[in-house]
Amino acid sequence: MQQQTKSPAFDQPPHSIRAPRTTLRLQEIFRKYSECRARAVTTLGFLSGGASASRHRRLPHPPLLRSNERIETPMTTRYSAPFGILLCLLAVASLGAQEPAAVAGTVMDSSGGVLPGATIEALRGLRVVSTATTGTDGRYQLDLPADGSYRVTARLDGFAAGATDVTAGAGATADFRLDIAPLSDIVVVTASRTAEGSASVMESHSVFTEDDIETLGSHSVADVLRYVPGLNIESTGREGSLTSVFARGGESDYNHVLIDGVRVNANGGYYDFGRVSASEIERLEVVRGAQSALYGSDAIGSVIQIFTKRGTPDSGPRLSGSIEGGSFGTARGDLRVLGGAQQRVDYQLGVSYRGTSGAFQDRLTELDRFDQQSVDGNVGAILGDSTRLRTGFRYSNARANSVGPITYAPGDTGTGADTDDLTWHLDFDQTLSSRIDHSATVSYFRSGRQFVDDGSDPQYRVFAILEGTPGALYPAGPRLVRLLDQATFDTLAADPTGLGSGQFLAQNGPYNGFDWASDFDTQLRRPAARYQLNATWLDNQVLSAGYDYYSETNALDELQTVANHSYFVQQQFNVADAWFVTAGTRVDDNAHYGTSVNPKLSAGGYPLPFREGPLSSLKVSANVGRGIKNPNFSQLFGSQWVDGDLSLLPEEAVTVDAGAELTFDDQRWRASFTWFNNDYENQIAYSPSPGFAGDGLPDYVNIDGSRADGVEFEFGLQRPIGGLTASASYALVDTEVVTNVSTSEQFQPGQPLLRRPRHSGNLRVGYTRGRGSLNLNLRITGDRHDNSFMGLQRLSDGRGVDISVNPGYTLLTAGGQFRVHRALALFLRIDNLTNTVYDSALGYPGLPRAVVAGGRFDIGG
Repeated sequence: MQQQTKSPAFDQPPHSIRAPRTTLRLQEIFRKYSECRARAVTTLGFLSGGASASRHRRLPHPPLLRSNERIETPMTTRYSAPFGILLCLLAVASLGAQEPAAVAGTVMDSSGGVLPGATIEALRGLRVVSTATTGTDGRYQLDLPADGSYRVTARLDGFAAGATDVTAGAGATADFRLDIAPLSDIVVVTASRTAEGSASVMESHSVFTEDDIETLGSHSVADVLRYVPGLNIESTGREGSLTSVFARGGESDYNHVLIDGVRVNANGGYYDFGRVSASEIERLEVVRGAQSALYGSDAIGSVIQIFTKRGTPDSGPRLSGSIEGGSFGTARGDLRVLGGAQQRVDYQLGVSYRGTSGAFQDRLTELDRFDQQSVDGNVGAILGDSTRLRTGFRYSNARANSVGPITYAPGDTGTGADTDDLTWHLDFDQTLSSRIDHSATVSYFRSGRQFVDDGSDPQYRVFAILEGTPGALYPAGPRLVRLLDQATFDTLAADPTGLGSGQFLAQNGPYNGFDWASDFDTQLRRPAARYQLNATWLDNQVLSAGYDYYSETNALDELQTVANHSYFVQQQFNVADAWFVTAGTRVDDNAHYGTSVNPKLSAGGYPLPFREGPLSSLKVSANVGRGIKNPNFSQLFGSQWVDGDLSLLPEEAVTVDAGAELTFDDQRWRASFTWFNNDYENQIAYSPSPGFAGDGLPDYVNIDGSRADGVEFEFGLQRPIGGLTASASYALVDTEVVTNVSTSEQFQPGQPLLRRPRHSGNLRVGYTRGRGSLNLNLRITGDRHDNSFMGLQRLSDGRGVDISVNPGYTLLTAGGQFRVHRALALFLRIDNLTNTVYDSALGYPGLPRAVVAGGRFDIGG
């Protein structure tokens, strides 16, 4: 019996077997050829000999050709049939040319061990055309639509991603060896304006995903930012109240804020962080330290970038949203449709609402209602293989009262506030080659604010026991012991023996704060454009250069217009994927203050790269940069209350930080430490000198300013232990006024800056089992220097005195979630579980205990 020879295809591993598919393909080609040949012979026979024979049957007229000129059928068949067969062969060849191609290979770790579960993707330009997952043997196969060049990537949590260029075809292979990397090396784009792994970012940064935000139970972007070390968030009342962020001791207008790449700061830099609902956010990135080398004005303390939700090209339509309600008439909800098509288009359209009646109706004479509606949408498309377009918008309207300091002044309903924001952007990016890509954006931001006060709030008086030394440097200054009614105050005034050691009585006269009839409106318009080119050389060295333009106009007075042209360049150096240096600078040419040059240098790396063991990695980093903040319209052009000065210079800062990050126990634990120092110069101060310009109005002047330094610590689990997760952070921020022209004791040299706690921190603990999860969030805010602005006087001598110390507080939030279905989860959250009484800012009480319950759904996809 003759021994059969085994086909070579069956000697290969299972992932490489392709003989059956090839055999079927040959059978299909032969069948197509046979059918085509039969049709060709029949058809050409009809057109030649067959047609000649039938002519005598069908044509009623005599032939046009004489008999001796008739075409001979045998000769015609001899030439026409082979011609038809040739057409069939060409058609079949075309069919064969469209045969799908493939790439196969193995994914291993650095020691040669196979890695199952790795995700392999093939990209043609910007488009993912095929995806596979490695099996238990570490092997994969990508089936591709046609031969050609592809970028093949391999990624697996805990390992550095791999990538290579492959020409697909018979026998094409791409093997990967992946080194150990951070467990969650998420992509960060804000630090360098290019996409890079978090492990290679040397700037201090924090990233929150949609899942993180849901776990925190946050209802606004401000609530999320409370968990960033070195950031202090202060608000003036209930949800929706004016909310400010102080980054590393900087001013509240030292944060450059972006929503989907569009700058949304008010003219002059301020941004109200209570105006973005958490339900709109897919991702939040925070980079601390001066970043004006890339972003220009306002980027002194931080850059905060909000990414709204979007669909994915490879998913079907989804309907997602949430609804919740609870204490104080609070209701929140959102609904959005998102998805994709043909792996080329993605889309998202959503609406959200939140509203509350506030928690302090007993202190107010009218409803303290807050309502906000917003709608956002975006659509992206991949054109060809290398070009991507995206456009999006967001509109938000909020109505509320900006209540007064009701801790001291019940009934101060404050000022009605109606705000509208609109952003729009059109983004273009294109990969020109494997080494060069570029992008361009045009955007528009419109902001409107209307504040109306009828001046009808009643006058009030404050009677209090204070302790401390008037005029002393913090923390020795006056602090509130307790508020009194007038009868108790009069009793203690007659017999002060009831006062404790170091305590004294203080009061003010009939007072209505800053309440007067007013109608104040602001309208800002900001069109902008940006272009950026990125060139990669020597495999992974990235050079970026670009141009930024924006124009700011006060729509109520179009003579108040400021245009700014900027040019920036940045070089990212990568040495053996272990050491990273980024150097860059930006030149701003402003229509009013001229030219400003703002450089930045970031450097660091891994003395101990990622590895297995008790000490898994050591990362060190250092950064230095210069930041600026431009004057606002009021400071440049003046108003009915103050003279403007077109010669004002931008506020400036030089920020420096250095730190280290360690991971332990095979990266299960992570710890980091960062020291920072910020020097602020040319800060703009409100001053009665140099002389009221002869019109009785004060002026603005540049002064040397202030400083801030401190440390930040972070520690936490990167992998759960039996379903348990935990993280903690702490920040020490020491601030000091260096120079000021104010006569107020709170702003004298040596005093800390207002509303920046010296000590702050948080602790987060979570537990997940099955379909349920629980979490506890503890937030600690220390004492801080503040001012009640009550115009108090010490009873004993009439000396002016004000409360200047705001006590610290600790807040505990608890929450739980249970997934009743893959498409539905129910949750319960209790804010301020211990019902702590505190003032966020002096005079503005924080919210008491609040209970909220609701559900989230996600259908389709």
